[in-house]
Order: sequence, then C-alpha cells, then structure tokens
Amino acid sequence: MLNLRSLRKHIASGATDALVALRCVDDLTLAADRIASNVRALQTLSTHSGSDAVDLAAVVSSALRLAAPTLEPRAQVTRRIASTAKVCGEESRLGQAVLAMLLFSSSGFSESGDAGGEIVVAVEPRGPRVVVEVSDNGRDLAPEEAEHAFDPFFRSPARGAGVGVGLGIARSVASTLGGDVSLARRDTTEVDLAAVVSAALRLATPTLEEHAHVIRQIFPVRRVLGEESRIGQAVLAMLLFSSSGFETQSTNVSNRIVVSVEQRDDDVVLEVSDNGHELTPDEANHAFDPFYRSSVRGAGVGVGLGVARSVAAALGGEVTLARRAGGGAVITMRLRASAA
Repeated sequence: MLNLRSLRKHIASGATDALVALRCVDDLTLAADRIASNVRALQTLSTHSGSDAVDLAAVVSSALRLAAPTLEPRAQVTRRIASTAKVCGEESRLGQAVLAMLLFSSSGFSESGDAGGEIVVAVEPRGPRVVVEVSDNGRDLAPEEAEHAFDPFFRSPARGAGVGVGLGIARSVASTLGGDVSLARRDTTEVDLAAVVSAALRLATPTLEEHAHVIRQIFPVRRVLGEESRIGQAVLAMLLFSSSGFETQSTNVSNRIVVSVEQRDDDVVLEVSDNGHELTPDEANHAFDPFYRSSVRGAGVGVGLGVARSVAAALGGEVTLARRAGGGAVITMRLRASAA
C-alpha cells in the first residue's frame, strides 16, 4: 500500500522521472508475486482433494513458503529436498502435518533469532518409504517435552508453545496412511574430528583417487561438540569439492589433495587443499550459494559445500574457501574444541 500511495503521489505531482515510477511498479510486482505464491500454498494446504498420488517434495516446498515468515527470523532454513516417488494421501492433510512439524521446530528458537540457529528440512527416499525430516539446533528437548509433545493441548514454556496440538495431528495424519511421526533429541556429543575425517576419506577414496593422490596429515586433537553424522556430511562435501578441481581419471601423477587435521590453540582445524584447477573469483564468491554451478570447480557439489558451512556455523565454527598459492584451492573448517 505504501508503494501504491508513493506511485500515485508521484504521478499526481506531474513529475517526469520514469525511473522512480518504474521502481515502485517493480516493488509492487514483486510483492504481488509473493502474495500469489503464499495464496497458492494456502490453497494447497486447505483444499480437500481426497486420497491420491502426492508429490511430498512439492507439499513440503509449499509448506515452507507458507511458514517462511515464522521460520526465517528465527533460524537459517536449509533445504535438502530430493526427488522421490509419490505417496498415497490427501495433499491438504499432508501439508498440515508438515506445517505443524516446521512450526514445532521453529519454537526451539527465540522470536528474534539465535546466532547460528539452523532448521534443516530434508525429503528423501529411505528404502520403500519417503521420509520428511525436520531437525534443528535450537533449545534442547526436555524429556517431558519428548514424551508429551503429541498429547492434545500439551504446553511447554520452551518447545512447542501453542503448536502441540498440530504435532499430534501430524502423527494422526501419518498413522492413517500407514506411516508414523516421531520426535527425538538431536544427538550432540563430543566428536573425534580426526576419526570422522578418516571415515569420510574411506568413503570418498574411490572418487578421490580417480582425480589425485591423497596425502593424509591427521594428528590427535581435542574433541569437538556436534552431531557426528552432520559433521561427516560436511567433511565429505569438502573432499568432493576439492576432487572436482581435477579431470576425472587423470593420469597426472603430480595431482595432490592434502587432508590435514590439527589443533590450533582452542580450535580444531580441518584443511583440504589441492593443486587442481585455479579457483576463479566467481567460484570463490559463490561456491557456497545453493545450486551454484561452475563449469570447472564444484560442478554438482555446490549445494554440499553450502551445507558444510551451515553445519560449522551451527556449531559456532566456520568453513572458508580460498585460492591456494601456486594454483588450486584451500577449504578450511574451524570448530571450537570442547573443554579438555
């Protein structure tokens, strides 16, 4: 409305500055597009359609658009939505269940947002089932909350305030379709980063050794606080990005990927460096952007490098990418060591 009034005032004044008018029109068009997107999402969640083959990834995307004004001020939202087989159900009911899960997760953060807060929304096939997983690093889930969050009208001063009924509905929707909804504490324990890196190297070796010789410089370090599986995913993304700096099945014996883990004061540092293709300024600036693609570096793995940064940020750490002196790239992860 403010832009409409500004546009009317500008026209009424007889001003001839078309750029100001065009800027108002562009702002109005963008706002209208956002409203239309939210209306479509709301229609999806409110229209009874009967049981049918439903694209759960599309339902989750619609729920995320609708919930964005609540989620995004509280935490960074990371989407890991894969293409999956369709599921049998009622699209509107499934959307309500997903929305309840998103709102419960957002209730783990303050309304003004918490530094390093992250909500990860994943859709993926696991065996014969399609799984929606909403995880966060917000306030710890108390045993009472884990036990009663699905009870009608349950209230907690921390988690799920005002949305406990919805989480109960989410479970009932899933159960009527032969599925289930569960709630658990996100495991955050003391993790041996050196062991996680060694495990990721074993997993990635077939890919890495097609590109370069891998040199390991892994020293004993203090443990870090985190979720082992998520840290492992971040490490794997760093390794794969580094390998993308070389041609596949390269015969150049001088190709090197150096993987080091060491203690630096109160930080535990993982560094993956290589002497592959030169890192361009565009790649250095955008490699962490979702869905960024380069014809050389990071083709197909840019999303993973973005996830690596979000994993580290959630633990109070960081992931950086820089050009290596003499050619190649250096990816560095710094995590705060736990108390000795």
